[in-house]
Amino acid sequence: MLQHLTGGGWGFVIRRVLEAATRTLPLILILFVPIVLGAHWIYPWTHAEEMAKNEALTQKAKYLNLTFFTVRAAIYFAIWLTLAFFLNRWSLLQDKTADRQWTKRMRMLAGPGMVLLVFTVTFASIDWFMSLDPEWSSTIYGFIFVGAWSLSALAFVVRGDGGPG
Repeated sequence: MLQHLTGGGWGFVIRRVLEAATRTLPLILILFVPIVLGAHWIYPWTHAEEMAKNEALTQKAKYLNLTFFTVRAAIYFAIWLTLAFFLNRWSLLQDKTADRQWTKRMRMLAGPGMVLLVFTVTFASIDWFMSLDPEWSSTIYGFIFVGAWSLSALAFVVRGDGGPG
């Protein structure tokens, strides 16, 4: 989405690899099901007796409950899958037809898509990782994950010049 927004030539080299990576999202969704099913073994906030021990945790109970956790995860995946679907579809149509309308559509989706991505990754990291210790909180933690995802994506596509292949 960043490449669609900036329009730079740098993104054409890595775009196909990143698009292919987004097509693993349905598998990741399936692999997330055991996390929801096993949440009682992973997250201490799923146990009412643990939450009742601490006043701060009692106040977080409206946010840290399995039903709301699952609904939020479904929303995150729905947003990610929708963005990936349209960007991949339009990219393929752009290749097949050479019609500039697909470029324009990707650019128009990329702006709101980036905002949605940043917010959903931020909240997903809070839900899935920071809540492993429900007493701890940080205002920058989620955004650090956004940066980490970006660096991971770039590391995924980088290849050194000195090696074989």
